[in-house]
Amino acid sequence: MLTGMYGEGSVFYSESKRTWIARYPKGQFGKRIQGEGNRREKALRNRDRALKRWLVNPNGVGSTSIKAVLADYQGWLETSDRRRNTVTRKMERLNRYLKPFETLKITEIDEGVCKAIIRKAKANGKSDKSRIPNQLFSEMNQFLNWCIKHRYLASNPMDTLEKPGYVSKAKDLNEEHIDQRIKMGIWLLNFTARHTNEFGTEYGMMLAASLGLRAGEIRGLQWSCFQHLFDRDFAHTTVTVKQIYDRDAQTGEWSLQHWTKSNAKRWREIAVPEAWASNLFEYYIWFQDHHPDFPYDYRGYCFLNSMDRPFKEQLQVDRWTNLKRIYMDRNPQTAEIDRTMRLHDMRHVIASLLVINGATIEQVRPILGHIDDATTEYYTHLGAGFERKTMEKLPALLQHGINTANFVLSDWGMDDTD
Repeated sequence: MLTGMYGEGSVFYSESKRTWIARYPKGQFGKRIQGEGNRREKALRNRDRALKRWLVNPNGVGSTSIKAVLADYQGWLETSDRRRNTVTRKMERLNRYLKPFETLKITEIDEGVCKAIIRKAKANGKSDKSRIPNQLFSEMNQFLNWCIKHRYLASNPMDTLEKPGYVSKAKDLNEEHIDQRIKMGIWLLNFTARHTNEFGTEYGMMLAASLGLRAGEIRGLQWSCFQHLFDRDFAHTTVTVKQIYDRDAQTGEWSLQHWTKSNAKRWREIAVPEAWASNLFEYYIWFQDHHPDFPYDYRGYCFLNSMDRPFKEQLQVDRWTNLKRIYMDRNPQTAEIDRTMRLHDMRHVIASLLVINGATIEQVRPILGHIDDATTEYYTHLGAGFERKTMEKLPALLQHGINTANFVLSDWGMDDTD
């Protein structure tokens, strides 16, 4: 860092902007050099990056090449709280589609260049419903807005363009067949509860999915994520969701990836319905019985394979596919559409049930971990913290209350042929 060479300047926390600001005064370099960040260290790093840019080109940044600006943008992304996989994939797309233009000056990015990039993305799509143009449009927007903030550009040439539409096949199916999705979700949750000797792990997964967790969040769920569960204060039990177990996009290795509360897109705390907190505690006892070598106060992963390692994606998919096969064998009249349901679609099920029964989009949004209402509406198909009253509706809506003490439901109106 350049801090040692040029002094620290002023570093302070702005209450109005809710961010740290590191600044060199105007008199020191002929202009004020400033960086911001949610931590003091990040503000210093961003301030020093701005100083480097100014030292290389004190007359302005407009002559900087797109390639150089992209490298600067990547450095900024990597110091943010975004997941490493997110940064890697975002930069792979930007570098790929901006490569033909990388020798241009950053100020030469205009509407024509942006249109050419989106056209190329559409041409590379496997179908008219490819997600890539829509995704690239958002990523280009973010990059160019960052350029404006860091004074590479005066305006965003994407502002005049229309965002490519994208409707996923999964969304279409969820909206068209929400009744079947709800029916299947209810059946699987209660079926696994009644057969915990054989499907105990699957039951735990179904409970986690019914709380609105994504598939990767379920894989990364640890017992340490729960508060007030192990003191049996089930009326106040919550689960903190700030982890995902996923394959590293750079190394290919599977690892637990965290994000912080400052990344409001993902970090969230969810109230666990009282009945389900009791069930989760019973699942923990079942879990301990099946891993007798673990310490009594084990707080690691909730879902493990036969080698006591956390679930990878394929094993999770295999377990889910097996459950679907059982359901379809016993409900052949809807087997074809049910084959397409994913564990992830349980988020759609609970959001739809809550909204249909009176919850607002604003109440459901923090449960799912979205930053805007439009994304939540995707899951509800109806036009940061947690809401316990909202979550407490779920056991009744999914027809699943407290398990019996032996962790097998006595009677839910379903026999083995249901």
